[in-house]
This record gives sequence, structure tokens and C-alpha cells, in this order.
Amino acid sequence: MKKAAPAFLVSLAFAACAAPPPRLVPPVEVRSVEGYGSASVESLDAVARGRFAFRFGADGNGRVEAFDPLGRTVYFIDFEPARAWFVLPAKKVYWENEPGEMMSRFLGFVLRPEEVVRLLSGRWDPAADNGRGPWIVQRDGQGRVVAGERVTLRFEVREFFPGGGVPRTVIVFDLRAAARIKVLELRFNAAGPASVSERAYLKAYNQVTWTEMARFLNRDEN
Repeated sequence: MKKAAPAFLVSLAFAACAAPPPRLVPPVEVRSVEGYGSASVESLDAVARGRFAFRFGADGNGRVEAFDPLGRTVYFIDFEPARAWFVLPAKKVYWENEPGEMMSRFLGFVLRPEEVVRLLSGRWDPAADNGRGPWIVQRDGQGRVVAGERVTLRFEVREFFPGGGVPRTVIVFDLRAAARIKVLELRFNAAGPASVSERAYLKAYNQVTWTEMARFLNRDEN
């Protein structure tokens, strides 16, 4: 059976005017990261590219919103520590699962919101320096985290923002997929997303299986 491609299938044909990246220095305590980025995802049988807005919290909450070439929302994913929701507003449907599986559908591998906060801020727990945590990281001569791995999943930082070791371009890959993520805008410790009680789609939209959701996505692409 052919494996479904990652859901990140929104291709943009235009490019913004290049501007020098801003100087970024993360605060001592990074509670959240929020911004805008682009990604190219390659799995065993598919390639996908697009741009997205994101907000991830160290508490496990977050949101990813993917756009079409005109800047309209195609889908968004809401994350909580134990559950996540993939929402397709145009069809008024959503799919619910645990956060790791949801991120796997987005990028092709499992990353939790709190791990994305560490990855995009460059701030890692000291346990990651000596192999006592699930992640093992490597630093350069300036003390910046330049790579890390967790079992078969690995990331490598290809470019930093000027300032305090904040990654701008990151490659993340495992045995099944690889993603090149470029952060275009980034803010630290912004206000959090809505709580689940405020998510009207849980009552107003229909819950579907991932197979059904994939059919809707493939239909919209063709």
C-alpha cells in the first residue's frame, strides 16, 4: 500500500523580496516560539513545499497554519499536551489524534511542540549535552547547538540568525522523511492560543478519519 505523503502540500509560486535577517537573542526562559516559515518535505514517495505560520509552547500547546499561494488558510493544526486536531475549514471537518502522530502527518516524523520550541530557539536542556536526555546535541566553538539526534531522528542547523545562536535554516530527517525548514519571522514568549473550550469546530465541524481527510486534501490539490 502506498504511504500517504505528508499533509504539508501547499506550494507557493511567488517569492518575497529578500531582506537581511534580524538579530535574535532568545530570553533566558523560552516559553514559546511564534512566527512564519517555509518548508520543503521529502518522503519516500512524495515532495511537498509551502509556507506556514506557527506557534509552539514549552507547555505542549501550539498551532500550525498552512497557506495557499494567495495567503488563504488551507488547514491548521491545534496542539495540546495530550491531543491534537487537524482542521480543514473549507470542508468543515477535523481529524483528532495524539500530538506526535499529528506532527508526523505534517512533516513526516514525530516532533512534539515542546521539542520544536527547543529546536527553533536553540535553547536545550543541559541533559542534552551529555546524553542523559532523549536528545543528544552537538555544539560549535561558539557554544551554539549545530546538530542533535534522538534515536533515528536527527537535525542539523545550516544557518543562524545574527545574535544568540537562534537557528534560521534547519534540516530534520530520519529513515522515512527529510524536511528543510527556514524560519522567516520569529518571536519569543508571545500570548498563547485559544483553549480547547473555545475551538468551535469541535462542535460545528464533522470528525473524520485520516483516510477521509487525505482524500479531501488530494481533491483540493487536483
